[in-house]
Amino acid sequence: MTSFYYLYKSNTDLKNTKVGEQNKTLLITTYPDHPYSLLVQNKSIASAENSNNKLLMDAYQKMYEAYKDGKYAEAMAMKGDIDKQFPGNPLKPKIDLIYAFCIGKTQDKEAFKKALTEVSTTHKGLDVAAKADEFLEVLNREAKAA
Repeated sequence: MTSFYYLYKSNTDLKNTKVGEQNKTLLITTYPDHPYSLLVQNKSIASAENSNNKLLMDAYQKMYEAYKDGKYAEAMAMKGDIDKQFPGNPLKPKIDLIYAFCIGKTQDKEAFKKALTEVSTTHKGLDVAAKADEFLEVLNREAKAA
């Protein structure tokens, strides 16, 4: 299979397109699901990483929808599931911020401040940390005014 691919590439690069196309056809017909075959057909290669990213995005979207719909306990439970299923995922900062907002909707101001502070320190330098800092600033101003 790799030999068909490299023969295809070499002959195509050498402008020997007829032989290149023959090797491409042999590759596709003999090994239709092989990554090289998919590559020469400009088809995306299914991978565990792509599948995992889709699952992660779906889980994040469900958590966000639950939060938007006022299902805070459900959204909070989803965070635990996402953290277990996708440790160290790239959406963790956003998920942590939604979780903090759920705490803000279901618990007292001190718990909300604590959750926001955790987001701010854990994800320092990211946009979610800046958003958490904005909320903390408002909460601190309200506390001083009271």
